[in-house]
Amino acid sequence: MNPSKVISKFIYISAIISAETMVLQTSIPPRKILTYPISADDNGGAVFIYGDPKASRITILSAGFADDHDVFLPFASRLAKETGTLVGVTCLPGYDDRDDKPWTQHKRWIYV
Repeated sequence: MNPSKVISKFIYISAIISAETMVLQTSIPPRKILTYPISADDNGGAVFIYGDPKASRITILSAGFADDHDVFLPFASRLAKETGTLVGVTCLPGYDDRDDKPWTQHKRWIYV
């Protein structure tokens, strides 16, 4: 069998499994959302918390430009559940889109 075909099939199957896992996981809400001040905005930043606050392991995940918290939420939920880690998820200022502060309410150009 041609090795490149085997690798292509593996990547395709992995992508399907990952996509299905992500879809199933996206509805899991964080245990808590903590806001914090950034620049001239008292509630501009947010950390989404998953896991037990008494966990012996702690990690923070920060989404890069131009993503919000959503890209890490399925992974954070699963990491907290399967490893007993306290996980925080944040993103760059002005890119988060949450119920209490939609992305349209962030002050433009203040974070640059």
